[in-house]
Formats: sequence, structure tokens, C-alpha cells
Amino acid sequence: MALEQLKAHEIVSQAVNKKVDIPEFQREFVWDPQQVKLLAESLCRNYPIGSFLLWDATDYHEAKVAQGAEPSLWIVDGQQRTTALCLMLGMKPFWWPDAHDWNNALDRYDVMANLLPAQDDGQIEFALPNPIRRLSE
Repeated sequence: MALEQLKAHEIVSQAVNKKVDIPEFQREFVWDPQQVKLLAESLCRNYPIGSFLLWDATDYHEAKVAQGAEPSLWIVDGQQRTTALCLMLGMKPFWWPDAHDWNNALDRYDVMANLLPAQDDGQIEFALPNPIRRLSE
């Protein structure tokens, strides 16, 4: 059993490059935009976001991937956070079904970070898209 600490972009890279996978018993991505926004805020404020539990699936022969594919680690706990990180960095994890749905998700989970808030207290504001913001872009 090994413990490894990774940066957010490293986790995303593993999801994009099929170094980690989700098992067939894992539920779909169900987080709402507010949860993605809170994850972004936690990362920015250097709050812990919890650990990820990975399962070495090399001995499992009923994987949902094609035979002969390179075995990977399965995300048993952390799939929602991993997918949210992918959305924040705009990089589609390989397990996401198709590009059209991914592009729709990118629009839905668009998190805004205001680095220059009205109050000069040094705090960064996080927000989700709204119709006024969309019209001004």
C-alpha cells in the first residue's frame, strides 16, 4: 500500500491519459455546478480535498476496457473530484462518453474566479455562470 501526493494537474493528466479509470460499478458524474465551484475554492484556499482511493485492477479480468489494453488503477473513491478537476482544467477524461456532452458540461460547470473583488480584502471570489455574465462575454 503506497501513499502518493499529486497536484491537481497531475490527477487530471492521469485521467486524460488513461492511467486511472473508473470501474463499471461506479456511478456517473453527479456533482452539481455548486460542488465544482466549492472544490475550486477549496483548492485555491489550500484546503484539503480528501484522499483518493485507487484499486490496482491488473488482476481483474472483467474490466470495461478492451482486452489487451494497458491495465490501470481504478478510482474507487474520488471519481467525482477527479471529473470536477478535469472540468476545471478543460481536459476531457478518457472515460467521458463523447465530445459533444463534454462541451455541454464545460459550459454548465464553468467556474469564475474574480481576482479583483469590489472589496479590497485580498479575497478571491468564486461564482458560477449567470445570464448577465453570459451576455457580457
